[in-house]
Amino acid sequence: MRRERGMAVVMALLLVGLAASASALVLWQQGLWWQRVAADHRRTQVRAVSDAGLAWAREVLRFDAATSSNDHVAELWAQTLPETKIETMTLAGSLADAQGRFNLNNLVKGGRADVVQLALFRRLLTRLGQPQELGGRILQRLGVSAAQQDAAAPPPASLAKPLKRLENLQALEGFDAKTLAALAPHVTVLPDAGTTINPNSATPELMAALLPGADPGALAFVVRSRLTQPFKDGADFTARLPRGAVPPDVPTDAASRFFELDGRLKGEDERYRLTALFERRSGVVVARWHDMRPATETTE
Repeated sequence: MRRERGMAVVMALLLVGLAASASALVLWQQGLWWQRVAADHRRTQVRAVSDAGLAWAREVLRFDAATSSNDHVAELWAQTLPETKIETMTLAGSLADAQGRFNLNNLVKGGRADVVQLALFRRLLTRLGQPQELGGRILQRLGVSAAQQDAAAPPPASLAKPLKRLENLQALEGFDAKTLAALAPHVTVLPDAGTTINPNSATPELMAALLPGADPGALAFVVRSRLTQPFKDGADFTARLPRGAVPPDVPTDAASRFFELDGRLKGEDERYRLTALFERRSGVVVARWHDMRPATETTE
């Protein structure tokens, strides 16, 4: 009898233990389910805020196309979007004229090195304190070998390998994080080669490389004066060249097609970086690419 009571107690304890384990499992599964629901909701919310940032950029660029025939940094598109509350997140960002920077894909024309664009890029590298050898390495990445860079005959078309993003340079020798950080404000990668430079938004360093013979003081005056008297077009820029400058040997235009978005999304304990490249043609604005990734202290 005593043994049977002992077995009953053991069985009761086992049943209690099994019930507790089952309850714990159910609670754990419910907690995991709620975590998944919360994560899905968070991703949906982040995506919605990201879409809002892209929509803001499109509308600003579309409005600018409808109200202006040239592009300069005093226009609405160049104004920073202040932190805007959207649900539980904030969105901030800015647009930049990508044609105010040097398009690295311009280094190749017709399957071979464009010597005029290469000379401009090398002058820019000198202004930025970077070795001119970087130009040759980019050309090799673009499919132009060292032997072909000065050759008269173009290489086979199959060798053409245009850059898609500035990050593609990270795999090349000499393009460490410090070098890319020095280049990034002044160079870009656009899907079309042969794009023009906009003198209304070109960085001062690019302007100096564009007009190597210009008097430094006169060049600085032109850079300042374009804020209140922007150039109407390439011809107007040529007509107003600073003292000592000769007309640039690369094409310029005051109307731009490509713009870059740099957006920042913030939540309670998370940060994201939203980047995009927009192309505007005949008033239609499309995103050629966009990317959103968690932000770090070095990317904010």
